[in-house]
Amino acid sequence: MSKVTHSGGRLKLNDFKKVMYGPDMGPGSPGFSGFLRQTLRQFGGASASVEVWSHISTAKTELWHIRIPKVPRNQIVEAVFWSVKKEKQFDDKEFALDFEVQGEIHDKGVNKLSVMVYLVPRKELDEMQQLFSEAGIK
Repeated sequence: MSKVTHSGGRLKLNDFKKVMYGPDMGPGSPGFSGFLRQTLRQFGGASASVEVWSHISTAKTELWHIRIPKVPRNQIVEAVFWSVKKEKQFDDKEFALDFEVQGEIHDKGVNKLSVMVYLVPRKELDEMQQLFSEAGIK
């Protein structure tokens, strides 16, 4: 776990903690939601004013890089979506798409944007949300 604040437009790491649990304790096991709730409260991350973020194993996601034409900022989402849709033919009802612009590159004389793209099964997101919901965390 980590505790991060925003300061001057940057993220600042304030604290971190590694939490261990036994082989009989894990997501989906009886008592895990209580363990998660208690652990987050002790760390100071279960109040309404705190955003809780989690990750999903990369083994359950697709991650790759694409290049898109350099477009105005307000057109990046559409350019990424259609580039990925053309390349992967994914069903956006079954998969969530996220991305991060890595920067501007020069490719064969053309300015482009390098973008890291993630496709995550919505089922995985739903299970993660359910896990935190059962622990009383929204």
